[in-house]
Amino acid sequence: MKIEIHNLTYITMLISFLAGYFQYIYILLLIRFIHEFGHYFMSNLVGIKTSKIIIYPFGGLTVYNSDLNLNTNKELVSLFGGIFFQMLFYFLIVIIHNNNLMTDNVFNIIKKINILLISFNFLPILPLDGGRFLNIILDKLFSYKLSNKITIIISIIFMLIFIL
Repeated sequence: MKIEIHNLTYITMLISFLAGYFQYIYILLLIRFIHEFGHYFMSNLVGIKTSKIIIYPFGGLTVYNSDLNLNTNKELVSLFGGIFFQMLFYFLIVIIHNNNLMTDNVFNIIKKINILLISFNFLPILPLDGGRFLNIILDKLFSYKLSNKITIIISIIFMLIFIL
């Protein structure tokens, strides 16, 4: 597995360190990596070849070496791998916190970032997981071309709503 950290991520880390927010960025990076690793792991488990994970300042990407038109069930397993690993991580953090091995402050930061990332990631906007999920469901109902058009239209609508 190859892990690539985008140059802007290093700049964001430096700025956050200088501004006193390094703990937030570190936790954000960690949760994003765990999420992307979940996609990577589950993809390889069901036979979808992956080449690398890229970590961006405020997002991540698992790069696939497969055809665009994959088996939708395999795509769903890959898709939910990210959220599954993220939730497993959070469950582990709750256990650590409940055994007094973590401060309340760190736990609350992890909890807030985790909830924020899950909520944002499930918006029906491509390339977020919510947009991919919508596209997979529409692929089961419509032709590949039509499902992509509908997904793009819905993505644009939700981006406009989110921006406004």
